[in-house]
Amino acid sequence: TITALTLDMSAGGSAFFSHDIVLVDNGKVTFGGGADLQIYHDGSHNYIDATTTDQDIIFKGTDGGSDITALTLDMSSAGHATFNSGITAKTSTAGDYGLTLNTGNGDNMKLSVADTGTGSAAHGTLSVSDGNLIVDASGDIALDADGGDIYLKDGGTEFGRLSNVSSDFVIYSAISDQDMIFKGNDGGSDITVLTLDMSDAGTAIFGHHVSIPDYVTHYNDASTRFGFSGSGTYVVNTSGTTALTIDNSQNATFAGDVTVTGDVTD
Repeated sequence: TITALTLDMSAGGSAFFSHDIVLVDNGKVTFGGGADLQIYHDGSHNYIDATTTDQDIIFKGTDGGSDITALTLDMSSAGHATFNSGITAKTSTAGDYGLTLNTGNGDNMKLSVADTGTGSAAHGTLSVSDGNLIVDASGDIALDADGGDIYLKDGGTEFGRLSNVSSDFVIYSAISDQDMIFKGNDGGSDITVLTLDMSDAGTAIFGHHVSIPDYVTHYNDASTRFGFSGSGTYVVNTSGTTALTIDNSQNATFAGDVTVTGDVTD
């Protein structure tokens, strides 16, 4: 003899089953006077169905003796999920698991950190503990920093910075006396195109020729310059006056006196 079911009349008729409750496919467990929540299996899939318009599905539990809401699915916002704490994806040695965010055709997707408190700033970190991080987009990638600075770090130490300073674009080498080096590939070989020597006030060292369309001008003194006034003609200007002209026949014309301290030979 077994007791299969007990109905507790002192608890409003609470039912206590001594074993499993088995429902056939599409058999539903229904909660609420208006069948507001249904749980069932249709033979292929399992369902938790909130049938009343805009009523949320809320997952609750107990953390260290305190009642918590672990997850809320907002049915008035297309099932928007709000987690109470972090989200951890399953570990995979093959890299098959992760977080995929799908959007409708033409819709925007946002992965954001929202500061809902009144304390200090809510900082966000996207971190890979072992391996590389790839940011890939079929369109463009925009870095938008309202603070005006994008920091470049290695092992937590800043080595460079991209900044917006009074609408000027600033590229900053952060480590004392470390150069800024521009490199490229010439016919399959790595080359150093330009080195800016930070230990020598930014002296520029070019890896090869420097081509200019006309003049090189003295800083803060536009009237003093040297360069090319035309094809094959070299000109030196001082204080706004042409001091020397060498034409394409190698004839030199001086605007003033020529002083020679050594011998002049033919």
